[in-house]
Amino acid sequence: MQTDQDQELLLKLTGAVALLTVESNSKKWKKHFRLEKGKLVLYVICKKAIHGTMNAALLAYKKLAKLFNVWGFVMNPYDPCVWNKKIRKFQLSILFHIDDLLISHRYADVVSLFIKKLEKEYGVKDPLTVTRGKLHEYLGMTVDFSVPGLCKMAQYDCIN
Repeated sequence: MQTDQDQELLLKLTGAVALLTVESNSKKWKKHFRLEKGKLVLYVICKKAIHGTMNAALLAYKKLAKLFNVWGFVMNPYDPCVWNKKIRKFQLSILFHIDDLLISHRYADVVSLFIKKLEKEYGVKDPLTVTRGKLHEYLGMTVDFSVPGLCKMAQYDCIN
């Protein structure tokens, strides 16, 4: 996760995780290494959100929602994880769950523009994983947009 903590979070690492952390950079971590009741322990202060925690999900949501507001999106009143914006007379929709996004618009270049914007914000340390086309694995589902219908001209992309 690349989201900064909004409050200090103390994390207790034990056993193999503590040992591997010390081995990864003994100059930095060895002085903080402890034995408690015969177990290896290392206490660390986290500057970034810890994946899988409620706090991390909330911080990730706040960061993304703030970004969407700045870009002129409007939150869907029925689902706070769906944001929309009219571009070139068509709706651009972004659906997300923590760090998995589904983006759709009639024109592929509009989707590409927002993927580039997201890459600028989130792809600094690691590149985003982008899936383009009509078939996607999204949040454990297979989503197939190849069947003609109301959105047959839309371009859909997923970012994981």
